[in-house]
Amino acid sequence: MIELKTETASHRPAQIPAYLTLADHHYPGYGIDLTYLTPPMAWAASPPPDYSRLAHFTWAEITPVLQTVWVTGTAAERQVLTLLTDALDSIGTRWRSTHPGSSTRAEARPIEPGPQEDLQRRTNQESLLDELMALAEATAQDGRQRGLNRSVGGLGDLQRLRVAARQRIGAAPPPAADRRVRPWIWNAGTSGGRPLTQPGARTGFELRLSRYRALAD
Repeated sequence: MIELKTETASHRPAQIPAYLTLADHHYPGYGIDLTYLTPPMAWAASPPPDYSRLAHFTWAEITPVLQTVWVTGTAAERQVLTLLTDALDSIGTRWRSTHPGSSTRAEARPIEPGPQEDLQRRTNQESLLDELMALAEATAQDGRQRGLNRSVGGLGDLQRLRVAARQRIGAAPPPAADRRVRPWIWNAGTSGGRPLTQPGARTGFELRLSRYRALAD
């Protein structure tokens, strides 16, 4: 079983024991595995019954796994990844009412950019990707975590840039193509630690590059 929680205030001390008891009632004699996935929260779990196993993870711990598995998938899968990580990084905000396509209310259709605006947007992204590649090369060499010290826009823009950077890094020659270097979104509310950049301090989100021990698929 997997219990997904986005609000720590809804946690109740008897919640997890009740799930295990209920599962044992419906499936007597079976081993029960329960994963509790939450935002960061102080919680000391009681030892589970002998017939069960319990694991507690935070969304911040799971997000890199999602990025590793899906970032090289199809266009549809990458879009799902962008929307999902956008939602996860926005836990505690009004993401559902502000993210395009997520609200059930009728909204005004956005104005499509003209040719000049579209060219400027592509030029800006290329500039940002070039800067990220330089950061990736440095991180590949010394293992030091770095952040993009540039204003990008909203969280959705940051997520799209992260996916584009992941693809650019994977296609680059060494050392930037070191598959252990991966871009990810730091979130002041869920990731812990301090911001590395001025945009991160101002908005609570920043695009970082880290070198991991394991190779990305």
